[in-house]
Amino acid sequence: MSYKNILLYLTVSLCIFLVPGADGAEDKPAPADRDVSATAGTGFHQFNVSGNRSTVGEYDVLRSGADAYFTLQGHEGRNYIDGSGQFFSANDQTYSFNIDMQRIFQTAFSYQKFTHNLDHDPLSNQDFATDFNPDQSNRILIEELKSGNTLRLPALPFLKFKMDYRSYSKRGHRQATTVAKCSQCHVSSRNKRVNENTEDLKFTVEGTAGPATIQYSRLQRVFNEGASPPYNNYGNGASFFLVKGYAPYSLVPDTSNSVHEIKLLSRLPLSSSLFASYQTGEKDNRDINNDIDYTNIAGRLSTLFFRYCTADAFFNQYHMHNSTPNSIDRNTRRGGFDVSSSYIKKLNLKFSYIWENIDRDNFQVKSTRTQTYRLTANYRMLRKLRLHVKYEKTRVGDPFVTEDPDVLRLVQTSLPQSADEFYCSLSWSVLQNFSLNSNFRYVKSNNDRYHVDEDRYEYTLSFWYIPAERVTVSGAYSLMETSIDSPLSYKRYHLKDASSLFLFNEAPYDDSSQAYFLSLSYLLNQRTSLTGEVTYTRSLAEFDAHFDGTNIGSLSELKINKLETAFGITYLYSRTITLNAKYMFREYNDKNDRGLDGQFSGVSLGVNWSFN
Repeated sequence: MSYKNILLYLTVSLCIFLVPGADGAEDKPAPADRDVSATAGTGFHQFNVSGNRSTVGEYDVLRSGADAYFTLQGHEGRNYIDGSGQFFSANDQTYSFNIDMQRIFQTAFSYQKFTHNLDHDPLSNQDFATDFNPDQSNRILIEELKSGNTLRLPALPFLKFKMDYRSYSKRGHRQATTVAKCSQCHVSSRNKRVNENTEDLKFTVEGTAGPATIQYSRLQRVFNEGASPPYNNYGNGASFFLVKGYAPYSLVPDTSNSVHEIKLLSRLPLSSSLFASYQTGEKDNRDINNDIDYTNIAGRLSTLFFRYCTADAFFNQYHMHNSTPNSIDRNTRRGGFDVSSSYIKKLNLKFSYIWENIDRDNFQVKSTRTQTYRLTANYRMLRKLRLHVKYEKTRVGDPFVTEDPDVLRLVQTSLPQSADEFYCSLSWSVLQNFSLNSNFRYVKSNNDRYHVDEDRYEYTLSFWYIPAERVTVSGAYSLMETSIDSPLSYKRYHLKDASSLFLFNEAPYDDSSQAYFLSLSYLLNQRTSLTGEVTYTRSLAEFDAHFDGTNIGSLSELKINKLETAFGITYLYSRTITLNAKYMFREYNDKNDRGLDGQFSGVSLGVNWSFN
């Protein structure tokens, strides 16, 4: 959206806010019933970047220059306004406004603009590759505007009207890759221009009659890609490769989406409630005129059985039809119930059962059935000690898989047939100035048919501590580990021993990630405060197998270390003026690809004014 449209929206909203109330001048609030406060700040930042920008500032505009920000809060009678904004550079800015006019008209507006710096894959782990734009950096400029508006008419207090608008656009370049002639022999890469825009417009009418609330909404979504896709010469191709000749790739079609939805929420006798919804929609591919239409029905009934027991039952059915020949049609039914009890003092127990059936047309796996059992407990062990425990068991019959039509028994992807998850968290307020929080998660999943086993561990420990009146310290440590054992076919066509096309080999995969965080805040005196924080992350991942004398770990091994630090000082010069300074440093270190290493350091200085 252009700046003219943004300024027009804000100007109209502020003018409406400043109009006197509908009750007339004689009922205008007294001057004492008015309060406005605002802050404004400006500053300058100096940044230095070396190495790969996308690894040390993936979503940042790392350019030196001036910056500014403001906040605004106020009310007059029953009219309220709340706004804020930050301008860091031409491609990095954020604004938001909320206006409430006597609960009759409410509007919420937000706008953000930022840059996404992208990596460039050198394709070094391919047998053969052609990169037409080697080492060329890519970035995408992203803009998003959202506006939500609610209107209540005093003459119709049982009705509420809403209008929501969203605009999301991407502009820039990204890397696009494609295979050529066969499925893995050769990879081609070109930089692709991106010029995408998505617009949503949603109208909603909500009415209340007694214990029931009914809502109808209509959503219209339009997606446009204004850039042309890259082309590749696929030659005569191969017998099993469908694309031949000179053809486009990485093509994003223009689409339009229309959705109608009706919702009902009603209180029922015996402390019960009912929720139901019906949704129908259609998504059209405007390039080839194919479409997808779907319907979705959902309902939930909640009731209080007796004083210490509540229960919920729910059902959902989703049906999707695709007009593209030989494409997948899907019919999904899902249901279950929850039973919760707090009969034992300080202990709450909840049992859940969920089932799901997915039926498909034009696919190898015709039907998939999933059953999930979940038991959750919340227990206040002591006045300052709380425990949360959850166990979940999932069983899947015939999960979604992708089979190679030319190589017998070759399954390229698979999902687990069963999964068991255990989660535990503990919160302990040790002292008034010291608290601890920890959680642990373990997930074990497997697929007996394809002999896939996966174990995942997650652990987090955090604390908050005030050792002295002017000092606050917080920190955290997290650990995540994954281990996967799976047989696979090393499908590479240019090996001396081609048996790997048909024989399955064991290829264990392991990854581990650790993160350390520490934050310190120190009030030096009544005017000066110091802050500092450090985050260090260490990640490892690799396959561990040798196929035909080739170490596939060398093609997939990752060893990445990241360090982020920030130190700041704030000085209260006077009651309305505050000075601030900040130093930042980031470092990204890839042990196996030095081309991805990067460093960033920056200093920012600013001044802030407060107005009342």
